[in-house]
Amino acid sequence: MLPRFAFLVALAATPALSDCPTAADLAGPGVEVRFADDYLATYRKTKPNTVTEVHGMEGMVDFQVDSYRGLLVIKEVLPDGTNGGDSYFTYDPPLHRLPEIAPGVTFETLNIVTDSYGSETDRSTVRIEAGEAGTLTLGSCTYESIDVDIAFIRPGDVYTARMAYLTELGIVVQLGGGPQGGLMDVFTPAAIGVAGK
Repeated sequence: MLPRFAFLVALAATPALSDCPTAADLAGPGVEVRFADDYLATYRKTKPNTVTEVHGMEGMVDFQVDSYRGLLVIKEVLPDGTNGGDSYFTYDPPLHRLPEIAPGVTFETLNIVTDSYGSETDRSTVRIEAGEAGTLTLGSCTYESIDVDIAFIRPGDVYTARMAYLTELGIVVQLGGGPQGGLMDVFTPAAIGVAGK
């Protein structure tokens, strides 16, 4: 058993539970994930089943997406002045009929992307494969997570994104991605906190 003084020192070194974002923070100020290269992803629950994500370096926005349950993109907004404008994503079967993410769950859906004028700009089959349950540690915070591979399948082209679905928060953190048979980019999430703190 630790002496009382040593126990208090160890306790002081342990992050308070309030230092680690919760689902309540997602619905409030938001949750921010910082990657090893200082890239930021900020998540906010903006309405039921919808998470708005803002991605970019500090003070800059590369893009913003609305995602269904933090997993499948339903709208992408590019910064003003960027060619292409907003994109809208629909799925068949529709999102509300897709299974929830759980270990071992696999499903496919057709993804159709249209621009602000309603013209189709992309079409792919999206295959979701959920792996085993585990944990993901971000800085001093550890969350229950499920490894998820999301493959975007087009004729002659397959791109796979490797994600960690944080079940307690209802968001996904991208760990990597790349073309089938090619090199996989690796992204290293390093810390998590309440947005604005």
